[in-house]
Amino acid sequence: MQEHRHPSPAPTLDARGYMLCWNPHTDQVALVPWPDRVGASRSPIRYRCTTLACFIDFHRMNFEQRKAKVMIEAYHLIVADGCDPAAVHRALWPLEEYRDSLAPDFPEPGASLRWSFVRSATTRQREERTT
Repeated sequence: MQEHRHPSPAPTLDARGYMLCWNPHTDQVALVPWPDRVGASRSPIRYRCTTLACFIDFHRMNFEQRKAKVMIEAYHLIVADGCDPAAVHRALWPLEEYRDSLAPDFPEPGASLRWSFVRSATTRQREERTT
């Protein structure tokens, strides 16, 4: 295991041992050990989509290629398949390839963010005019 950029003390997993499973347009996203000998990708939730270790080409990739693949898949889940971004982040967090792609100050799943969403000045002005 190589030292990754993200300083989290939590242990990391090698993506070659896990499938990313999800159901489009939901928050149902999970990492499942591969090969899936116990049927975790089918129970208790039956996942419609899978990627990563379940494809032989993924095993032929070097670490940098796997990092890119993991991030590309994350984008696909969020943008193309409409999965909840927080669920995707939570599912991918254990992967070394994912964490190594993140900035060192990127928040862990469930951590409070350093910033909060604030209504813009324009929005506040519009609200004030309507009240």
